[in-house]
Amino acid sequence: MLDGALLMLDSSSNGPARGSYVGAMYDAGPLILWVDWYGWPSDLEIPRETTLLTGAGRSGVRKLFEILDRDGRGTDTSRPDSEVAALAMLPLAAKYVARRDDESARSMASMLGVPPSVDPLDGLFEVLSAVSGHAPIRERVRQYLDVVRLFVRDD
Repeated sequence: MLDGALLMLDSSSNGPARGSYVGAMYDAGPLILWVDWYGWPSDLEIPRETTLLTGAGRSGVRKLFEILDRDGRGTDTSRPDSEVAALAMLPLAAKYVARRDDESARSMASMLGVPPSVDPLDGLFEVLSAVSGHAPIRERVRQYLDVVRLFVRDD
């Protein structure tokens, strides 16, 4: 993995059965970068549009979620700290706002508790305002949301 993750979210239920998943937020200069790290079983096809960093496996033609839905996910049912989960999901939800994918933005925002009647980006700022800890990361996420707001409001 890259050194110096600002935030890490370990959730095997996001990865393949017999594998693992860790999401990590990194300082990428003016903004943050989210990287999905998977421990991938070598006998399972590798999702298209992924990069194998070590080991061996056969390249597949299916997308990540198609493989996970077909072959199963990890079974860890532990829940991450709610503030860490919110800080991890906020930029992911905001990328759908920036892409103008309203359906995905609303879906991700609803996972964070944003009501359907609220604009997804406004709701993401409200969720961020409820996070009380992790001040340096909270500020970086706010900057990310500010950039998305400028991007979509400048049309």
